[in-house]
Amino acid sequence: MTPLEKILADTIAQSGPVNIETFMSLALGHPQRGYYITRDPLGRGGDFTTAPEISQMFGELIGLWCADLWMQMGRPGKFIMTEAGPGRGTLMADLLRAGRSVPGFIEAAEIHLIETSPALREKQAHALEGFNPHFHDTLDGLKTPQAPVILIANEFLDALPVRQFAWIGAAWKERAVGFTEGTGFQYVWIPAPEENLENLPREPQEGEIYEIGSARDAFVKDAVDLTKHGGTALFIDYGYTKSAPGDTLQAVRDHRFHNALEMIGEADLTAHVNFETAACVAREEGANVFGPMTQGRFLLSLGLSERTQALINAVSARLRDGPEAQNAVQDIKSAALRLSGPAGMGQLFKVLCVSHDKTLRPSGF
Repeated sequence: MTPLEKILADTIAQSGPVNIETFMSLALGHPQRGYYITRDPLGRGGDFTTAPEISQMFGELIGLWCADLWMQMGRPGKFIMTEAGPGRGTLMADLLRAGRSVPGFIEAAEIHLIETSPALREKQAHALEGFNPHFHDTLDGLKTPQAPVILIANEFLDALPVRQFAWIGAAWKERAVGFTEGTGFQYVWIPAPEENLENLPREPQEGEIYEIGSARDAFVKDAVDLTKHGGTALFIDYGYTKSAPGDTLQAVRDHRFHNALEMIGEADLTAHVNFETAACVAREEGANVFGPMTQGRFLLSLGLSERTQALINAVSARLRDGPEAQNAVQDIKSAALRLSGPAGMGQLFKVLCVSHDKTLRPSGF
């Protein structure tokens, strides 16, 4: 039994089965034993790889996207450049490197990172050495910004916990995790609290699972509120554009899908993002909404093909078209295809941008 499993089993013994939201929150964010608190989960030696780790092109294109927005905002002398869930700091580092090509952009940027993991904060500080990033556990530290905000959340919303409900035997039930000696952890159904039923379908299908991400909606709302002072929030994640039933909770360990109820605290847990709901939350706050659209379409519209060819030309010139150059060129092409192709991240991942500034027209949408 992992340390986190012992904590979870004790919690269940004291209070009964925990719903999926509590299960995810404990497994990922327990202050001492949570998955994200205790490790660097990225890269070959970790459990999964995100777009910035696949290729520098991803962060570079996002950086030029941010610089274009900054120019549209009138080139303010200070703005808050924020990333939620910045991993190793790779995206922000690539973003800022590309932003150097726009005079004044880097000098105006004050870097803020939303990160709870001590291990990752250390790597982010190293990657962004010289930029003196400000760290926050939540968006609360930015609730009253003194400047416009550009917020990037890449593969962040998927890790925020969801709740799962199903219509079973003429009543709503909530999916939870229970524990018994000998059997171990298992999914169980418990009565659904009345106060959580207003957002569920009025004509549900028997046995279908419906997910509600209140924590996600709250984060989107807070991010949208930040843009009331100017700027935008950009969300990139895997998910769906139309609300639909289905169990999307998944665990990943060592780059493979994993049983979510085994090795708890040692595997990543996520659920697909409902971008339709996120867009609705933003509109209810009075924000302009751009997208959602596929990551592939977004990156290609920002110039991924052109950037790919520029990198290929640079590598070929430096390595003089030898075998090493051929391998490097193939790596660049494979990375671009993985980021934008339908068999990679291009179709499954979606992009959504929100802003209260009616004058902004974010590139790519």
